[in-house]
Amino acid sequence: QNKSLQVELLVEKKRVGSNAREAQLREELGHIFDENNTLLNEQFALNQERQKLIEDNEASQKRIESLQQDMASLNRTILELQDQQGSMVDSYKCILSHVSTAHAAHKRIIQQKEEIETANAQLRARASVAFEDLTPRPDWNQIMKETQLPCPINGSATDLDKHGTKTVEQFSITCN
Repeated sequence: QNKSLQVELLVEKKRVGSNAREAQLREELGHIFDENNTLLNEQFALNQERQKLIEDNEASQKRIESLQQDMASLNRTILELQDQQGSMVDSYKCILSHVSTAHAAHKRIIQQKEEIETANAQLRARASVAFEDLTPRPDWNQIMKETQLPCPINGSATDLDKHGTKTVEQFSITCN
C-alpha cells in the first residue's frame, strides 16, 4: 500500500508540480500575450503614424508642385517685366535724345533771336539818325525848274500824305 501511496503521491506531486508548471507556463504565456498585444498596439500606432506621414508627404508634394507652378508663373512675369523695362529704357533714351536735340535747337533759336534783335536795334539806331538822308525825296519844284517841262505839276515835296506819298488829287496839271 505504501507503494501505491507513494505512486499516488508521486502522481499527485507530478500533478501538483505540473499544475505549478502549468500555472507558470500560463503566466509566461500571459506575459507573452501581453507583450505581443503591446507590440501589436505599438505597430498599429506606428502604422497610423506612417500613414499620416505618407498623407502629409503627399500634401507636401502637392504644395511643392503648386509653389513650383507659382514660381514658374512669377519667373515668366519677371521676364516679361524685364523685357518691358528694357523697351522702356530704350524709349526713355530715345525721348531723352529728342529732348536734348530740342533743347539744343531751342538754345540756338534763342541765340539767333537775340542776334537778330541786336542787329535790328543797331539798324534802327542807324536809320533814325539820318533817315531823311537815307531815303531822298525829290523836290518837284526844283525838278520842274531845271527840266522846264511843258506841263508843269503844281505842288511841292512837302505836300506828302501821312505815308510819304502824293496822291493824284493833290497834283494839278496845267497845260499851256
